[in-house]
Amino acid sequence: MLEAQTQLQQLQASLTLQRTEKEERLRVLEQKALELQTAITDAEASHNELFKDNSFPEDGQYSPETEKELIDYAKQYIGLPYIWGSSTPTNGGFDCSGFIYWVYSHNGVDGERQTTEGYWNSVQQVRHPVPVDLVFF
Repeated sequence: MLEAQTQLQQLQASLTLQRTEKEERLRVLEQKALELQTAITDAEASHNELFKDNSFPEDGQYSPETEKELIDYAKQYIGLPYIWGSSTPTNGGFDCSGFIYWVYSHNGVDGERQTTEGYWNSVQQVRHPVPVDLVFF
């Protein structure tokens, strides 16, 4: 009988310890969830502050006709190979920025040929990109 009581007490102590550990893990998880929610709320507030003036253009800057012209013009170069440093089809192909520069400049879009860094530093976020927008992600 004494042995059974000892085993019962050990089991009860073990259960109490497990409950305490479980409650502590739950408390830690609840704290982490609260920290994440606070971070999300702070990020949303920062985003709203940055764009409170609705600085995202709602539409592209080109008319549908201009968009179609740009796309049609660009399509004529499908199949030309990639040629590093080339910005003209007379070289037999283009590199990425050369193609962008060629197509836009031949359709009345002002700008200089840029490096990847130049494009990243000159991007403007839009809510609704249109087919001729350059999309970076």
